[in-house]
Amino acid sequence: AELVHSRVLYRKLARLFGSAARGETTSLSDVDVAVAPL
Repeated sequence: AELVHSRVLYRKLARLFGSAARGETTSLSDVDVAVAPL
């Protein structure tokens, strides 16, 4: 279960950083959603 959870979290973070790299604005709420399960 932990492995699956970490994969989902990694996917969220990758999407978050990917949008930031493209210059899109990422709100703090998006960051909170990504790191909330930690």
